[in-house]
Amino acid sequence: MGKSERKVGIMFTKSRLVMLSDLAENESNIFEELEINTDLIHKKKPDECPCCSSDNVKGLEVIGTYDGNLFWECYECESVFLRFNAKTTLKYLEKAIGLWTNPEDWAYVPRSEFN
Repeated sequence: MGKSERKVGIMFTKSRLVMLSDLAENESNIFEELEINTDLIHKKKPDECPCCSSDNVKGLEVIGTYDGNLFWECYECESVFLRFNAKTTLKYLEKAIGLWTNPEDWAYVPRSEFN
């Protein structure tokens, strides 16, 4: 799946909510499929993309993994960066393998009312 084909999920102002299956066809090899540089780790959202210097960086939250952004994503060059080291990220991603839902079936709930 090409980078431009990955823009699925629910868009929020500062992040995008997706299923693991939306990101990668081969869930066991997600770092390679997403072309993630596992050496670039940013615990907090970077002010600008380390690859292209764009300030259009948003969080990427994967349903069923971690309560919050698991990755950072540049909307200019489409680079993806880790929030945690690779081992911790994989641990979170393993929770979502096989998980599925249909966002079109969800009723709208403001993010402020999430549990």
